[in-house]
Amino acid sequence: MDPRADLAARNNAEWCDLVCRAHGIETLFDEDGWFAGRRTPRFYPDAVTLREGLAAGDLLPRIDSSPGCSIKDSFASVDLSGDGFGLLFEAEWIHREPTPQRIGSGLRWAAMQTADASFREMMKDLKAKMLPTREVKFLAMGRSGRVE
Repeated sequence: MDPRADLAARNNAEWCDLVCRAHGIETLFDEDGWFAGRRTPRFYPDAVTLREGLAAGDLLPRIDSSPGCSIKDSFASVDLSGDGFGLLFEAEWIHREPTPQRIGSGLRWAAMQTADASFREMMKDLKAKMLPTREVKFLAMGRSGRVE
């Protein structure tokens, strides 16, 4: 297994954890995955796998697996079909090595500040207590102080 896939899965689980904790949901990390103590916000999974080769029994007892439950199988290795789950979509982790910023583009990355109107507009649907945090920074690319 490519170690970058492990890092991507962990990073995604950490984002899910941050969002769920901001909504007051208790969560758990262990070597198998990340698990939410109750149903998660819309579009967020109830569990994220952090290693290959898990069985349904490793996941389902730790979450609310009633109808509406979703599990992000980070490595496409868990068979949940016998438990009433169906495949929603297939995806792959992708990676691009970082490259230096192009010279002369005039565009610069900067951390958005909570006072910026563009930041407030973007954050309307996220819980305010998520931001700002040490773990999360929202970046904007812009030119001459304007977000592009």
